[in-house]
Amino acid sequence: MLPNCQFSCQDCENEADEVYVDPELCGTGEKSDCCDSHPSCAHWASVGECERNRNYMMLNCMLSCDSCITDPVARQLAKRLGQFWCRAQISFTL
Repeated sequence: MLPNCQFSCQDCENEADEVYVDPELCGTGEKSDCCDSHPSCAHWASVGECERNRNYMMLNCMLSCDSCITDPVARQLAKRLGQFWCRAQISFTL
């Protein structure tokens, strides 16, 4: 989890609040702030990973899995859940 979710896991090399996301991985219109964090998200979604690997995909491939969160409070909660998931994964693997 950590190599792919450094921002959510608060393990970025820099202290910037924003992480660069390729605009090609984001939606348009109302979904313009809904992005995939990995260029392979669309492929993974097409082969069923949104269902098989739900915890990762719903947070990191939001556009491809159609799991965009538009409510700001819900978006903050999702970010915190992602941080919790990351810490749990790190603790489990140590």
